[in-house]
Amino acid sequence: MDRQRQGHLVETNFSTTDSNNAIATIRQWLLSATVISTEEAQVVQLQGATEDIDRQVFRSIGIGMCAEVFHQPGTDVVLKRAFRPLEGQLWNDYEWHRKIYEGVTHTFDHSWRLLAIAKPYRYLRTQVDEERRARNRVKWPPILRETTELLEAQLIPSLPEDVRYAIVDRYCPPYQQEAAKNDPANRDCLVRVYLGRRCGNHQAKPDRFSLRNFEADLKVFGELGLSTETYSYAKMMAIALAELHWSVGANAAGVEFVLGGANLSRTLVDLKEQEQELPPHSTTGGKSRAAHLWLLDFNQCGEIENDKAGVQNAVEAFWQNEPYYPRPVPVGHPDADLWEAFKEEYLTQSHKITQGFDEPAIAFIDGVVAEAQKREMTGSAAKSTGRKKKSRRGMRGGKCRRKWKKNSSDMPSLLQDED
Repeated sequence: MDRQRQGHLVETNFSTTDSNNAIATIRQWLLSATVISTEEAQVVQLQGATEDIDRQVFRSIGIGMCAEVFHQPGTDVVLKRAFRPLEGQLWNDYEWHRKIYEGVTHTFDHSWRLLAIAKPYRYLRTQVDEERRARNRVKWPPILRETTELLEAQLIPSLPEDVRYAIVDRYCPPYQQEAAKNDPANRDCLVRVYLGRRCGNHQAKPDRFSLRNFEADLKVFGELGLSTETYSYAKMMAIALAELHWSVGANAAGVEFVLGGANLSRTLVDLKEQEQELPPHSTTGGKSRAAHLWLLDFNQCGEIENDKAGVQNAVEAFWQNEPYYPRPVPVGHPDADLWEAFKEEYLTQSHKITQGFDEPAIAFIDGVVAEAQKREMTGSAAKSTGRKKKSRRGMRGGKCRRKWKKNSSDMPSLLQDED
């Protein structure tokens, strides 16, 4: 068997003992609620810093479709550099990041403290920040010195080393494991949470195994024995999406949800106040959890209103995004209850935000379900979920439509054409 073929058969190449040890390490990180105190966490975050932090040079920690992110070791500061600054995506990212941070931080802090968003610090332009750039010429790489516009924000902490190594031990082909553990780029590891897909992780390549944006879908969570915990993540995503839609007025296009380290800028609280949100098997004790679910990337966001056009815009953004959110599936499907949990939490949070004006949120759910049914009929849903096509009959979502008719029988659906 050649290496390219071997790289796509990752799951068959491990001893049972190594695999079980790796799974235990990952589970412990995700489930533990009494990991480190704020002071200890700050020490961990500042590891590698010299006495003179100004001498620490920014290094690249991530590359996306429209920008590259740089971090200054020993600090919580990152700089995002747009590949095409004239297109305005970086400024759009900053504007929506700021609006969303200001609009949802209170909800995250007081309702779902395991859900986090990095703080946007400032937007840097050459003409107004020459003095600041001059002070940083030594520690900025040439590509940043030449950039005209930069976004400065809070760092999302990476996964700890033992968890990164455990992921490598579980999902990386044996012949790549040593290289993967020694690859400096793999220190910058965040886990994408894909609750709308059940295909497993297939990131292994013949020449390199990358931990950047590692993808964990429902199959991966099942392999780790964490299927129950996906309900907590689904509810957090529902809370965030409802806040973005009806509190901030954003369509949430292109936003991402990743598991990263604890949000050290947040004031720690007694976790007994939030036991209902913690996954099973968690313990409480007034310290920071190891893992937080982070919301990020707002460069594609656009504005919506509480009307038919706004709802349709939000529905399109839902389906154009990566499969973070649970998907509507037929009754009896293994993921049907996960979708129900997401849907009910979204409607509940939307009701709180709009003070009872439920029609736009219900129309959004109905629109998402209608698109899922359409994709089932055309076969695109089977391609996106890795499952065979199922009948359209029994697709969950009727409860929303019945509620719509009951609450607003004299109003046309926001997703129907007006006469």
